[in-house]
Amino acid sequence: MSQFRLPISVLEHNIIDEFERRAEAKAHDLKSSVASGKVKPTLNLILDKIPPRGPYTNPKTREISLYESHLAYLWAFVYSSFVLYEEGIQKPMLAGSFNAKLEFNTPLLQRAVALQKWAIKFVCTYSDWKVDELPNPANVDLEAEKYYVPKVNKLFLQAVNFMLFHEYGHLVLGHSADGDRDWTLAQEQDADNYAATFFIGAETTEQERQISGVSIVLLLASCVFIPERISGLWQVKHPHLHDRIRNGISLLNLEEESSKFYIYYLASVALQTYLIERGIDFPQLEIETAEDLFFEYLARIDELRESGI
Repeated sequence: MSQFRLPISVLEHNIIDEFERRAEAKAHDLKSSVASGKVKPTLNLILDKIPPRGPYTNPKTREISLYESHLAYLWAFVYSSFVLYEEGIQKPMLAGSFNAKLEFNTPLLQRAVALQKWAIKFVCTYSDWKVDELPNPANVDLEAEKYYVPKVNKLFLQAVNFMLFHEYGHLVLGHSADGDRDWTLAQEQDADNYAATFFIGAETTEQERQISGVSIVLLLASCVFIPERISGLWQVKHPHLHDRIRNGISLLNLEEESSKFYIYYLASVALQTYLIERGIDFPQLEIETAEDLFFEYLARIDELRESGI
């Protein structure tokens, strides 16, 4: 790995492999899309040292571009969110010791929250990912991280591929952009629905839906942190960023209460973290179900818009 690359570079070939594997699993012919000129056969990976920018598709060149900085941010966000949720919330809940507050009382949790803080700052200001201090996919230090890093790598690859199939969908569905990059709101929703077909189907088990849900929720939650101001949550030509999480969860078609609880509570924690980072700390919400809690957070966020924040 080059010293000039971020440690996420160790997974770049896995991204392509996962994309091709999922297309093949759904009997989708990538070669025909290339042969017909709908999409270029290669991805454009941008290595510029700039804060993370999401992937985009050029409707003229038919090329999909990814920023390495965004891939790094996404892995860091997924890792920190998943570890904090599993170790700081889920395990204490199962043990009956969770007091509705995260306790950073182990090196694993302390390193995870340090990575989360780096990721959130990275959104605004590019900085090196210090592999000797922070969890990363290229250099595993703690024994506990040897358990979590492979799991997060799989979640990360699913999240990236949801993005890729979204962008790919714009091209193969025949969407017409307004300008060089802008798609309509309906086209953005169609692209999300299209991407979901490569993850969720009639044959998909509830457990597989939950795992895909973790990836999709954390991907969409990571997007919430990127706008500089809270007003950036409300989009004009895209679904509102917090509403997109709701749409993503609905695509999962979860049936079991345990799966719904896990996913809705994960999404709620992500939104709570976002609001705290923005200096808005709502009083502790006493809600009966995780689903109700999630929708209450969505309602509180929309109240912020009405108040002109």
